[in-house]
Amino acid sequence: AQVLDLMQDDNWCAQEKYDGRRLLLQKRGQDITGINKKGNTIGLPLPVFDVVRGFEADVTIDGESINDILYAFDLPELDGVDIRSWPYRERLAALMNLLFCVQQTTIKLVETAFTSEQKLALLNRLKQGKREGIVFKQVFAPYTPGKPNSGGTQLKHKFVATLSALVARINQQRSVEISLLGRNGWQTAGNVTIPANQPTPHPEPCNRWIEKI
Repeated sequence: AQVLDLMQDDNWCAQEKYDGRRLLLQKRGQDITGINKKGNTIGLPLPVFDVVRGFEADVTIDGESINDILYAFDLPELDGVDIRSWPYRERLAALMNLLFCVQQTTIKLVETAFTSEQKLALLNRLKQGKREGIVFKQVFAPYTPGKPNSGGTQLKHKFVATLSALVARINQQRSVEISLLGRNGWQTAGNVTIPANQPTPHPEPCNRWIEKI
């Protein structure tokens, strides 16, 4: 019901929820730094580093990293100026201008739907493509790092459920038996088939987990 309300509300836009690694990208002169969601400095994919090195302005870009692609969805700083107080719609427009002034395909601006028709089309396309989910963002909201305990200016709607399970045994034909931790300790919860393009995990107590979708 809340999704339907957000679809009709012009104060909210919608974007795809990417299943990647959160990455804050900062450029200060010749210094280019990657920061994860815990605030730790991390390495950057070389293609992303090369693109950012070509920007004339000092910037901070917020996005989701998947392999060598950064899907950018926010711009907290531009030309060395903190623009976190700007409405999200204006920061998004500034991000679009920044990315489009350089010929590149490594940092991609996330598709954003503003009208009810656009949001409905995006929602249907993401579901048909079996994507992870959709995110709704208030178009006039300032930049707020982190995640609120509930509510807030960004709301995500996932199409899949995930859980963590312990690999208990390797079966034949690319299948593993998994266990879940309950009130009575670890209990067998059935078998999971491992896709052909994914490595088969091994049963190592307490340190090897898989996700079932």
